[in-house]
Amino acid sequence: EDGNKASKTLATVAGPTDAEGVTKGSLGAHSGGSVTYTADTNVTSRDIGRVVSFTYKATVGGVDSAAKTVYILIYK
Repeated sequence: EDGNKASKTLATVAGPTDAEGVTKGSLGAHSGGSVTYTADTNVTSRDIGRVVSFTYKATVGGVDSAAKTVYILIYK
């Protein structure tokens, strides 16, 4: 349970991209302390076994958190 959830804002710092820097999917609205990743047509069978990553940070009371990176392994 996140006691600061109501006053927290999330912001994308980078991504979602693959190792070559190609955009792979999109991030939805940051709400309720969650970040939603959606794969799109840029994610194909050639991406199986590759990693897509994005980086985000939180702000609570005007103070930014350290940026955190999420890694997603594409599999079938």
